[in-house]
Amino acid sequence: MRKIYLVLLILFTAYPSFAGEEDRIYWHIYMWCSKYDHFHHMKYSVTEELWATLVEMNTEEAYSDLHREVKDKKGISPRGPVTLGWVRGIAHREEGDFNGKYCVESVGRSGCRRWKRVRVYWPSSWADPAYIYGTFTRRGDEGNFKIWFESCGIIRADGTWLQVKEGVCWNLAGGPVEHAPVMKGTIAYENPTMTFVNGNEVMREEGKSAFYSLNILRLPVPALGSFTENYITKRQSLMCYYRIQRTFNRQHFGWMVGD
Repeated sequence: MRKIYLVLLILFTAYPSFAGEEDRIYWHIYMWCSKYDHFHHMKYSVTEELWATLVEMNTEEAYSDLHREVKDKKGISPRGPVTLGWVRGIAHREEGDFNGKYCVESVGRSGCRRWKRVRVYWPSSWADPAYIYGTFTRRGDEGNFKIWFESCGIIRADGTWLQVKEGVCWNLAGGPVEHAPVMKGTIAYENPTMTFVNGNEVMREEGKSAFYSLNILRLPVPALGSFTENYITKRQSLMCYYRIQRTFNRQHFGWMVGD
C-alpha cells in the first residue's frame, strides 16, 4: 500500500499547475470497484482503483470555438450544463489468480458427469492517464451530475479537446464520428492481458475494466468544500465505493492518505 501511495504522490504532483486559477472549483474522485465475472461458470473478480481530478468550466470555455462562431453571427449560446474538464487521472488494477472447475459433460438439468480444471490470471497494472469528463446542471449545490469514463474524446482543463485513444467514438467538439478499432474497456491499462488456462488450451484476451460496466455515473452534486461517499451495486455483478470532494483546493486528497 505504501508503494501505491508513493506512485500517486509522484504522478499527482508531476503535472504543471495552472497559474491564476486559484478560484477554480475542482472535483477530486476516488473509486474502488470489484467486478464479478465468469469463464465457463468459474467465478472470479477483478478489483480496480481510480483517482481523478476534474475542474468546473462554463460552456463558453468548454465550447470556445462554437461559442465564438455563435457570437460572431449575433446569436445567443444556449445555457446548458456546466462541463467538468479533465485535469489528471490514473487507475490501478490489482493482480488476480483464480482456480476453479467447469462442467464439460452435463447430466440432466443440474448434474455433471465430467469436470475440468480452469485457471485465469492477470498481472497488476497501472493506467496512466485515465480519462474522465462530466457535466452537471447548476442549481446551487443541489441537483445531479454525470461523469463518463472515456477512452476517446475528452475535454481538458484549458478548454481544448483531445482524442486520446483508438475507438469508435464521437468527436465531442461537434465534428464527425471517427472510426477505428474498438477498445474493450474504458480504462486503458499498460498490461490489460488476461490468461485463461483450460487443460492444454491457453487463451489470452484483453480484460474489460470494471468501469466499463459502470459506464455513466449519476450522483448528487456534493456541496462545495465537502465530501460525498457511498456504495453502488449493479446487477449483482459489480460493487463500487466512491468518495468525491468538491473544493477550491486542486490537491487530490487520495495520495495524502497513509497506510
